[in-house]
Amino acid sequence: MQTYVSHIALFVPDLRKAEKFYKDLFDMDLIGREMEKEDGLSYTLPFDKDWDDVKAAGLELNMLALRKDGFV
Repeated sequence: MQTYVSHIALFVPDLRKAEKFYKDLFDMDLIGREMEKEDGLSYTLPFDKDWDDVKAAGLELNMLALRKDGFV
């Protein structure tokens, strides 16, 4: 039986800085940024929006996903 890791979750103090760090270090692609709203549901930020749009809207993202080949 072969065992491998395909996903890792990290808790970081600054999501924006972490995104840049891991994208640059491992040449990863962004596959999504999300936030949880008061209703308990998660919402995905549209790809045409960026961190400046989030800040301008007064929102706070709490999850993002990056991918490199089959690793997320």
